[in-house]
Amino acid sequence: TYKGKQVMPTTKIERLADINTGEPVNIQPGEVWHCYDVTFINLEDQKFVKPYFLLEKNGEKIMISFDEFTKKCEGIFTNAEEGYTNYPMFMLEQDYNEIIAKRKHSAEERQRLEEEMQRQKELARQEYNKQIIHKYGNKYGTLICDGKVCLNMTKEMCIAAWGEPLYVNSTIVKG
Repeated sequence: TYKGKQVMPTTKIERLADINTGEPVNIQPGEVWHCYDVTFINLEDQKFVKPYFLLEKNGEKIMISFDEFTKKCEGIFTNAEEGYTNYPMFMLEQDYNEIIAKRKHSAEERQRLEEEMQRQKELARQEYNKQIIHKYGNKYGTLICDGKVCLNMTKEMCIAAWGEPLYVNSTIVKG
C-alpha cells in the first residue's frame, strides 16, 4: 500500500534519527515523504517482528513504525482548520489530498447555502417592506420598516414596527 508512494504526517513528529547520519530529524505536518521500502524488525524485547517503513526526503532517511501509519484516515482530524490529528500518524498523500478536497468542497457548499439563505431573507424583507408601505402609505410604512413609531400610529402599526408588547400597563381613571 505504501511502498513507492508519497506519504504525509498528520502531526509534528520530533526526535527521529536519520538512518545514515544519526542526526535528529523533525517532521512537520503536511510534509511529503517518499516511502522507499518496507522492512520487518525483530526487537529483542518483543515476541514478533514489527513492520517499519523507510522514508526519505531531501537526502534524509528515517524509519517509522507501522503503528504510526494508517490506511483510511477520514474523520480522524481533530484540528479542523489545519486538518491534523493530535497523535503521530501518516497517510498517503493522495488520501490526504482527497480529505482536504472534500472538506474544502463542504465548506464551499456550506458558504453557498448560507449566502443563498441570506439572499432569500433579504428578498423576503424587501417584499415585506413593499407590502407595509403599500398598506400604510409612504410616511408610516417607511417608519414601520425602520422599526420606529410616532404619534398618530394605530395599535396595529405599532405592533408591525416593534412587535407584540411583552406586557401592557393600563391605568383606569374616573371619567
